[in-house]
Amino acid sequence: RRGWGENIQTVALKSTYGSVELFQFVLDPKYLLEIATVARREKRGENYYQRQMKDNKIKQIAEFVNKGKILPNSIILSFDKSVKDYVNFSPIPIPLTKRKGLIRSLPNFGKLRFPLQFRTCWVIDGQHRLYAFAKGVTKALNVPIIAFNGLSDAKQAKMFLDINKNQTTVESDLVWDLNGDLTPDEPDGIISNIVKDLNDLGPLKNKISMPSLGP
Repeated sequence: RRGWGENIQTVALKSTYGSVELFQFVLDPKYLLEIATVARREKRGENYYQRQMKDNKIKQIAEFVNKGKILPNSIILSFDKSVKDYVNFSPIPIPLTKRKGLIRSLPNFGKLRFPLQFRTCWVIDGQHRLYAFAKGVTKALNVPIIAFNGLSDAKQAKMFLDINKNQTTVESDLVWDLNGDLTPDEPDGIISNIVKDLNDLGPLKNKISMPSLGP
């Protein structure tokens, strides 16, 4: 078990979300796996909220990234309440001469330091991406992270529910339609364009619905 004196240091942007400190930075997911834990519901005795991990989903994400594709979504964390006072941010001021043309309400830029210890933080959203990047992705990549400082368990659970309840998934019909235009040389794009061709001839002419063309 590592002591409180050992830290991770990185550069970050600091702002506030309501009354809570919020940090944005990038980090090697292998480091993140050392300090983060997931509040999975199969752990009894506490109000945990995360879904059970799916090995197949982790594998699919890793394969997607290993093909050179980009998955830019941020992993959302909360530093544990016991760690809150050990999260240290040192601002690096931007000279006035360098601020020309920048927006006025800039978040603070500086050095972020927090303990390199297990259970330093909790994963609110992105558990499958974290494990895929840390254990399945073959190239060295930093992942974007949003970290809240000291959210209560109840607020973490509420945020998890809000993220998953209010996310709007793209309809599968539209995904297949767009595949033909955006990825025509990949298997899904080839299938999409074959079906579109069938809509122009033979017994299926004008009988295949495509969202991009309307009803």
